[in-house]
Amino acid sequence: MNRLLKILLTVLISFSSFAVAQPFRLWGDLEQGSYGVGFRAVFLYDHSRTFKTKYDESEREKEATSARPIQIALWYPTKKSERAPKMLFAEYAYLVAREERFGELTATAKERGRTLLHKSLNRWLKEEVPDNKLAELLGMRTACIKDAAPAKERFPTLIVAQGASQSCFTHSIVCEYLASHGYVVATSPSMGTYGREITIDSRGGETQARDVEFIIGYLHNISMADEEKLALAGFSFGGSPLMIVPMRNTTIDALVSLDSFVGFQGVLPHLQQSPSFDIGRMKVPLLHVVQHTNPFLDSSLIDTLRYADRYIVRIKGLNHFDFSSLGMMSAIIPGFVQNTRPNQRAGYEALAHYVLNFLDAVLKGDAAGKKFLMNGVEANGFSPDLLEMSVKKGTKPPPTVEEFADIIATRGIAHAREVFVAEKQNAPDNTLFKEAIVNRLGYEFLYARDMVDAAIEIFRWNVEAYPASSNVYDSLGEAYLRKENRELAIKNYQKSLELNPDNTNAVDVLKSLNAK
Repeated sequence: MNRLLKILLTVLISFSSFAVAQPFRLWGDLEQGSYGVGFRAVFLYDHSRTFKTKYDESEREKEATSARPIQIALWYPTKKSERAPKMLFAEYAYLVAREERFGELTATAKERGRTLLHKSLNRWLKEEVPDNKLAELLGMRTACIKDAAPAKERFPTLIVAQGASQSCFTHSIVCEYLASHGYVVATSPSMGTYGREITIDSRGGETQARDVEFIIGYLHNISMADEEKLALAGFSFGGSPLMIVPMRNTTIDALVSLDSFVGFQGVLPHLQQSPSFDIGRMKVPLLHVVQHTNPFLDSSLIDTLRYADRYIVRIKGLNHFDFSSLGMMSAIIPGFVQNTRPNQRAGYEALAHYVLNFLDAVLKGDAAGKKFLMNGVEANGFSPDLLEMSVKKGTKPPPTVEEFADIIATRGIAHAREVFVAEKQNAPDNTLFKEAIVNRLGYEFLYARDMVDAAIEIFRWNVEAYPASSNVYDSLGEAYLRKENRELAIKNYQKSLELNPDNTNAVDVLKSLNAK
């Protein structure tokens, strides 16, 4: 064999090996799963919410609708194909131009998308990305086959909540990667209540939570998504819906925190402003991938989630935006930014591996995924110089108010009393034992279920727990009145009035009873 032929064969073999290990440049060494990656963008409106007035800020151009625009980027498993053309990264840029107003994808819109993406990169990386490096990124082939037919199976689903005011491309790498391993992944831009910029407060968190819930509704209606296996991931401020949505939506099975604000200082007061906030409802497993060192890290909220299994991965040498695709872009494209970090690429690849195995373990019940989560970092092929991992197992949670109501209805008030006393000893601060909640439960059985004896017993529990409250005696008196036990009704209304002389309801009822 002549020397030239040997060189050609060596190059071909090397190229072939590289292609297997690195199918897509931005993926680094992440390996493609069993599927190709389909991608499509969906443009919908949430007509239950107003986004803008019918006129724009100049009051000259009338909007087609004032409803909230929800642009959904969707990655999904499709048939593998080496021949199918792969989507350029520029397609992600074009979506940035169609976040507030959908419209047609004109040449002007494309240029605007490229400009907005460039500004976004500069903003979050805090560096000016050179024009030629932006062009290099936009010209890269992604893993996606645009508008490909989805694979015929139904797949577990993941919704990604972006960081504050970010666009769909921010986590494109891990979204593509997960889709190739059998997941439907969806996200939408993080937008404010009435404009493009989101507010970093409880209103902004509620707005993004409702966007996530809108996507849940959309996924419920597409055949490729298995809505019975649903996870949420949140980056940065996207940790807000990560907490709020599962507390009022029992269809969520797993949570992934990507350096989200649930692990930083000041998060609890923010979340507690939400009427949905209830630690007792947070029972689903959580993977929290976070920086190793940051003066603002605070694990108090993570520690509070005592009913959830928590897997905490701390990656060394990364900054906040290395937990998004921006870190990989910086590491993979020489000269993209000046301030790179040695662990950017390895840290992001580790993140992707942990997210995949966590979802495999929780949503698919995969034995290999479960083993991966319980292994030490070295057993999983990572150096302790790169990351640390710890596991905090959750304790058995007390029943929710709704679950406890079912216990009363199906197993009787006596058994419910035993459960109530035992659980109150274990978790006295749980929502179930709050005065207002017990009172509401009593009224549910008094009127909605017409189980008066059960209602009386429930109100008596409240009297035991809150003997200084006028309201608990008032409610117990009302229950006895419905039972037609005049003597005990008078006794409890009198006690209520004694504790609160301004209780006009007790005054009126007692006048009526004493007149008879």
